Amino acid sequence: MPVYENFQIIKSKVPQMLRLLWEFSQALSEDCNTPGAALTFAEVYKRLADKKVPSLPPGGIIIWLLISDFVEYGICFAPTEQDLAEHIIPTAKGSYGSPSGPTAALQYAAEMAEEEMPKDAAALTNVLRKIVEVINNPTEAMRTIQEILRGCEEIQGRKVTVVDIEHALCKVARQLSMAKGRESKKHKI
Repeated sequence: MPVYENFQIIKSKVPQMLRLLWEFSQALSEDCNTPGAALTFAEVYKRLADKKVPSLPPGGIIIWLLISDFVEYGICFAPTEQDLAEHIIPTAKGSYGSPSGPTAALQYAAEMAEEEMPKDAAALTNVLRKIVEVINNPTEAMRTIQEILRGCEEIQGRKVTVVDIEHALCKVARQLSMAKGRESKKHKI
């Protein structure tokens, strides 16, 4: 089963990868050491994607995960609902995005709810904001969700963010893919 979009490092491209990542890290380090600099997730994501580092496809999961780790280290702000929506449904020509995991999970959720999948990033942003609102403010009737969130906060040392929502969507897609694989094997027998 492919992991992270069939991630492969091509040996002949390693020197170029290292050079581009070094340039990126030097510029990022300089900005991080500038007093008053406040880097957004989208800004750091775009900078790395614009480097066109071999094996790090723009719009792919690897760049998203790497910048998400930068959030954990306090290098940039967490992504917004709009950042995730733009990642899933790019709006600007030449923008990066459309990863298969979150997209498949959202399509599944839309089918289960008998709703239309959001057609653009603006509509998806509104859906994601509602999800974040429910997660951040679960009602008393959602005791299981409250317990899960408490556990997440205790383990991570922070509240659930858009990074976690993207990760959860990928896990839903992975489970769906595995279930389809099992169904496919049953029909072959």
